[in-house]
Amino acid sequence: MKKVRAWNGFVLALDLKSVNPVKAARLVLEQDMAGSVYFFISRPKAVAMAKQIKSLDTDLMISIDLLNCWQIMEVPEFVIKALDADAVFASEWFFPRHEFSETSQANAQVQVYL
Repeated sequence: MKKVRAWNGFVLALDLKSVNPVKAARLVLEQDMAGSVYFFISRPKAVAMAKQIKSLDTDLMISIDLLNCWQIMEVPEFVIKALDADAVFASEWFFPRHEFSETSQANAQVQVYL
């Protein structure tokens, strides 16, 4: 965390596959780095994990991988609002047919893996 803090403007995406999300979120809060770390949640069905993180502090940022949900109109916006997501992830395999307009309307960032 000290190395991340040393680079001004650098933001870390933390993949929670094998990490306790509550412990990781507390560590981020203890280091006063809520604005520098995104908690990456690998599927939209991980509602409990998203709620656990946001319940600790609403300043903690989460990014949801929407997988193929990008293909369904209004689902991205619904997921963003329902999970209070700060960002949504899109891989090149599941790019939306109707662009990313829903995410900008929901005030969320789009993160892309190419």
